[in-house]
Amino acid sequence: MKILTPATTANIGPGFDIFGLSYKYYDEFLVRPSNAFNMKNTDDKYNNEENLFFTAYKKVANALNIKEDKKCEVILENHYPFFRGLGSSAALIVAGAYAANNIYKEEIKKELTKDEIFKICTEIEGHPDNVAPCIYGGVNVSYIENDKIHRKQFFVNEKLHATVFIPSYETSTEEARRILKKEVNLKDAIKNVAHSIFLIDALVEGDLEKLKFAIEDTFHVPYRKNLIKDYDALKELCESIDKNNAFTISGSGSTCVCFSYEPVGATIKTVGAATEDVGAASCRPTEAECFPYNRDIKVLDLEFDKEGTKIIV
Repeated sequence: MKILTPATTANIGPGFDIFGLSYKYYDEFLVRPSNAFNMKNTDDKYNNEENLFFTAYKKVANALNIKEDKKCEVILENHYPFFRGLGSSAALIVAGAYAANNIYKEEIKKELTKDEIFKICTEIEGHPDNVAPCIYGGVNVSYIENDKIHRKQFFVNEKLHATVFIPSYETSTEEARRILKKEVNLKDAIKNVAHSIFLIDALVEGDLEKLKFAIEDTFHVPYRKNLIKDYDALKELCESIDKNNAFTISGSGSTCVCFSYEPVGATIKTVGAATEDVGAASCRPTEAECFPYNRDIKVLDLEFDKEGTKIIV
């Protein structure tokens, strides 16, 4: 079987730790039964039973009361990079959970529901902001209180598009957490609550001007942007194309995302192709996806995913 997991952006400006959306940009996991756990096309240090894929696989097997594990081999086709703020860890967890659920269901005539898988995956990940859109698709608002996960799903209006900027460098999740303030003032808290409500409204309505206003955040972006050396230049570039383009960090970075009416990636690449000597120069012909002023940044125009994880048998 093949499992397709969408890349995701968590936080989305003011929706710190509770908002997440998914893209039509998938990692592919080709899974087949085996006598040992093995993941091909990954670094040797991750090819062990501590891999998040196999951790989720075994946890679902346990939830199904399986006494003897059917192990599996996985061939990973990794398209969106690890440690860049596109939900790669959630994707591994979700794919592993789906793999076990589908490998065992024919044998025991039983399977977990999507909501049960969501709960298990959230327990492993520790928070649902990437897991929810990876499983369900669309935009998800999710929050844990008193051990119960609350989730609400929306869909992005087709008038809006997304362009992601993926640097070659990582940002440390630990550092991205450490630099945040432990307390926020009342004025900032009120602002983020208001912006969160208007942000959902803007995504659903396809109102870019409202989205530009609502995506501004006080909790994490002002601090985490300093870990992304290209943040200010990318934001300025996107706003130069259309002043209403809405720009923010994807997850904790280093990837950034621009929401717009017209995909900005195509415009940037066109400008880069005509540029003779700006910064790192224009893209080489074989690097159609690179940022024209910095070959270390990958630029992708993406559509929004509405379905979440898919299984092809």
